[in-house]
Amino acid sequence: MSTVWLIPALPFAGALLNILLGKLIGRRAHWIAAPAVVGAFLASCVVFARAWNGGTITYTLFTWIVAGNFEASVAAYVDPLTGVMLLVVTGVGALIHLYSVGYMHDDPGYARYFGYLNLFVFSMVMLVLAGNFLLLYLFWEAVGLCSYLLIGFWYTRPAAAQAGKKAFIVNRVGDFGFGLGIMWLWNAVGTLDYQTVFKSAETLPTAVHSHMMPRPKPKSPTRLTMNAFLPACDAAGRVYQKPIKRYEQSPTASHPT
Repeated sequence: MSTVWLIPALPFAGALLNILLGKLIGRRAHWIAAPAVVGAFLASCVVFARAWNGGTITYTLFTWIVAGNFEASVAAYVDPLTGVMLLVVTGVGALIHLYSVGYMHDDPGYARYFGYLNLFVFSMVMLVLAGNFLLLYLFWEAVGLCSYLLIGFWYTRPAAAQAGKKAFIVNRVGDFGFGLGIMWLWNAVGTLDYQTVFKSAETLPTAVHSHMMPRPKPKSPTRLTMNAFLPACDAAGRVYQKPIKRYEQSPTASHPT
């Protein structure tokens, strides 16, 4: 397996162990979660050095969907910017894991928390590595799921439960726009592969692929604008979420197990 796939594999394995075997692992959960993310950071350093010297690299794991003219693979697209973002996600993620060892040490849901945190890092890494827009959308949704799980981690507390539901609902509104943007993009270019879409960007306002219509439409700047605007709606939905109310921990609040 290429080093690039080791980066998401390590936190994913840590998430599975801590979520499925949390009751057995208990207070030792950080010994699985933290080394997994540190290992992912070290692998990211290797991939970053390779991308910085070699430019853009594509790693295809397997073909995911084939339906008529549509095809999508589980593929990683690595360029220097991707390498930098991998270092940010895994490096900051490792620091958060180390800080959480002390912050969460008395919580009954210790192993569950580290399982969610590992899952978050895995989703973020795959979001950065995604080689096509469909894979990007899938792991954008996975990041939203992890946000919901962590925001509502203390689900027996009304404030935490309400905040988790609010984040989930607002994210779904933005995701609808993102999904429309991806469908519109495929309609225009005929593929969701990053490299092909980037090469077609200059002609995107006039491009109507032959699988949809035999003749090109007149130039329409609106088409290009909407392809950029719709995914941006989702990013805006993730960022702008005011708290429902100030959270105040009650000394009598019960912790979920």
